Amino acid sequence: AVRPVSKQATNQRIANGEKYRIKAFKLRTEIRKSKQRLHRERLDAAERAALLKAIKKKESNCKRNETLSKGKVPKNLPEELRRELSDRAAHCANPATGGRVGEVVVSEFEADALMCHKLLAGKAVMAETKDSDINIISGGITISSFTKGKFELSCITASKIQDAMKFLSNESKAVFKPAEFPIFDGVESPRLRALMMVMMGCDVYLAGTKGIRVTKLADLIKAINATSEDALYSALFYKFKSANGLTDEDVNTHIDALIYQPANPAKECSDDNDPAKIYMFGPPTRLPKYLEQFAVDEEFRKSCVFPGPEISICKGVGSYPHQFLSSDGVASCAMIPSAPSATKSRLFDDTDTFFSLYSVDNLLNNFNTG
Repeated sequence: AVRPVSKQATNQRIANGEKYRIKAFKLRTEIRKSKQRLHRERLDAAERAALLKAIKKKESNCKRNETLSKGKVPKNLPEELRRELSDRAAHCANPATGGRVGEVVVSEFEADALMCHKLLAGKAVMAETKDSDINIISGGITISSFTKGKFELSCITASKIQDAMKFLSNESKAVFKPAEFPIFDGVESPRLRALMMVMMGCDVYLAGTKGIRVTKLADLIKAINATSEDALYSALFYKFKSANGLTDEDVNTHIDALIYQPANPAKECSDDNDPAKIYMFGPPTRLPKYLEQFAVDEEFRKSCVFPGPEISICKGVGSYPHQFLSSDGVASCAMIPSAPSATKSRLFDDTDTFFSLYSVDNLLNNFNTG
């Protein structure tokens, strides 16, 4: 899969991984020097015990940093998954339940858009993921937790969860847990949902609006008291661009990065050598240069891609350069003063209370997961 240029969270993860690798390297150097002291210096029992304790602590920290520096998903995962499923005959229907595993599909860009498209198009009933962006963009139901004895469903729309609960048996102990701040419930416009995501900080715009988290955004929406989604969109759009010093083009580019990411499988998963782009909410009519990866085809790229907001290039950490919008914040690189670099941005915390959403517990005995 190709990582979109607009996915700034990827760049931050890569940078963090490289920093963990450097920390591990420095700790290895310190551990080696400390072990040399054990052999070369005359230490009394107390000094030796203290040094051994310090070495053990550094080795633990070193191992932790080395683990954090590595990617969690192996590059050959699709091939290994296909082989394992084939060996287990998982593609054959289970005689007892009728359930089976479909083909392994790799998306051209990210799994997020492909999963959202399947939910929106009715090709999937639910998606198993902890990524709440998929809830918000698709408006669908996801299995956010699946453990022995229970699993949990999440959705931005209360009525969808409540409808699902009607199919439970009378013996079910499932509990409906409403969202503390149901700011997305009932919001039909995908652009409005995307704007709200960008305001709070998301993968395409890490910083969000300073001081705006779910509580503040809920208060702001209440204060605006809009009579329509269009009116709410206009009010939030203006407040967001004013607070962050952005232009209309800047804000629209971040929203388009969420809305127009193609949802088609990668070429190796298609019979067509050049598969047509699939979009979650219909194809774009034009795109800024920053999002040209999402172009419908080559003809679109030539005639419908416009310059858009100014783009800068960050040298990155570990020689990993990447593009970003200059309006996101530009500073001089500490190592190469003449080179621009992205300023430090706040990473949106997936453990925020906003992500409590709506959940149903203890469903394992009530839904066929075969």
